[in-house]
Amino acid sequence: MNIGFAPPTLRLMFDVNCENKITDMRLLFTALAFLISVTFFSQKETRLALVIGNSNYDLGELKNPVNDALLIASTLESLGFEIILDTNISSRTEFIRTIRTFGNKRELYDVACVYYAGHGVQIDSENYLLPTKEIYESEEDVMDFGVSVQNILRYLESHGDKVNIFILDACRNNPFEQIWKSERSLTGGSGLAKINPATGSLIAYSTEANTTASDGMGGNSLYCQALCENLLIKGLSIDQVFRNVRKSVLTATNEQQRPIEQSLLTGNAYIVNKTDYNVIEQDIIRTISDNSHLNMPIHICNL
Repeated sequence: MNIGFAPPTLRLMFDVNCENKITDMRLLFTALAFLISVTFFSQKETRLALVIGNSNYDLGELKNPVNDALLIASTLESLGFEIILDTNISSRTEFIRTIRTFGNKRELYDVACVYYAGHGVQIDSENYLLPTKEIYESEEDVMDFGVSVQNILRYLESHGDKVNIFILDACRNNPFEQIWKSERSLTGGSGLAKINPATGSLIAYSTEANTTASDGMGGNSLYCQALCENLLIKGLSIDQVFRNVRKSVLTATNEQQRPIEQSLLTGNAYIVNKTDYNVIEQDIIRTISDNSHLNMPIHICNL
């Protein structure tokens, strides 16, 4: 009897009329093929996250960014990320130091995620993230004492199959515009400008370019809540995570806040919350080992 892919050594074990054993062996080979395939995907993936939340501004204090940063950090940590967390960063020097800590470690990890919540503004289509205790009396002050997003992006250039995710939950109202020189208004109005992602990167915004996002009425922003909920769903690609987030925020805000992403991710779909294949593997081995007539084939395959 020809079983197709079964090698001759294993075919000799079958009784010609033993249909049950044939079925069992097919199940065995299916299980073994599964185990072989998941071996390539169950290797230890190293993950690093930089999470920043700035709330205690002297002008334009925000309620939720620190809460959002803590929730994101906890969520990502549960997903195997090593966390670099900083909140209420007061000065540009301190902000740059935190970014450098992340940047110096980035190359050692397969996946990097950056999340920023707080005030962010654009000037001449360049985005700046704002420390909480600098003084911003003019747009020149923002350029001198704010932190350009480019300081982060330079560490998110992908090499090989590495993945980079940059989440800007910083499109909140700009309280400084009203005191700046009227003859030089913000380019494009409130909100952030679009950023071109590097190859291997995804950049997500809590709302579309040149608009503002709600800081939220509860303990966390709507965007942060939806993001954490979807990150914890097993088996979702990162693209599907953000599509789900967009749907949730659009529904909650009556389509007034429209999260967007720009992606240049490459290769296969990236899944953040992967299935624990080690548990599945042990279940399969336990199941097939319970059938005593399969012991010999298992022994051969182990060899």
